[in-house]
Amino acid sequence: MVNGFEDVQKVGVETLNRTVESVGALTRGVQSVAAETAEFSKKTFEEGAAHLETLLGVKSLERAVEMQTEFLKASCEKMLGQAARFGELYVGVARDVAKPFEDVLPAAAK
Repeated sequence: MVNGFEDVQKVGVETLNRTVESVGALTRGVQSVAAETAEFSKKTFEEGAAHLETLLGVKSLERAVEMQTEFLKASCEKMLGQAARFGELYVGVARDVAKPFEDVLPAAAK
């Protein structure tokens, strides 16, 4: 009877430790995503403000449209690159969160 209780207690402690490790990985991942988001937002704002300042100094409508088109194209490319980066970050976070439980899942399937 005592061995059964000790086994249950051991499993409970292991599960708690794995959960704490997983939550720590989640916290670090969310902080990483938040920092990346803040940096991208700051950079995007600064680039937009600089572009607007340049655009206001343009003398012809044709040149303004040309500059705006170039800026929007570059902005879209940067956004797609950043979306790919966020995808990589989220996959990494999911992998890190699940890692403490990797050896438990195959055992549970048996």
